[in-house]
Amino acid sequence: MAEEDDIFEKFSEHFFMDDTFASKMEEFMKEHCDAFADDEEQKLEYTTIYGKYQELFDQVMKEFLESQGVTVEQFHALCTKVMAGEDEERKATINMFLAVSDYDVFLQEMQRMAEEKRG
Repeated sequence: MAEEDDIFEKFSEHFFMDDTFASKMEEFMKEHCDAFADDEEQKLEYTTIYGKYQELFDQVMKEFLESQGVTVEQFHALCTKVMAGEDEERKATINMFLAVSDYDVFLQEMQRMAEEKRG
């Protein structure tokens, strides 16, 4: 249990307090947001860019976990255990992390960044 607690705390710190993760994701988004318009149309290009975003997201996560001596499968099992448990704070942490990779959240953020860039 202590090892799981340690892994979860390091994960939380890395993804929510360390600027490395946020910087990589933001850099990607800034490079690709020009393709996104603020309209109802869902262009095929959006899903292609989202796929690349997911690949980067997965890569960054995998690199962090491996640096901690944890596999993606082990971390997935830990998250499944947390979601089935009673710790609401940890459940909220996992849900926030999952929201970062959600397509609708991604789309809204890309449209917002594109609008800011257009000025």
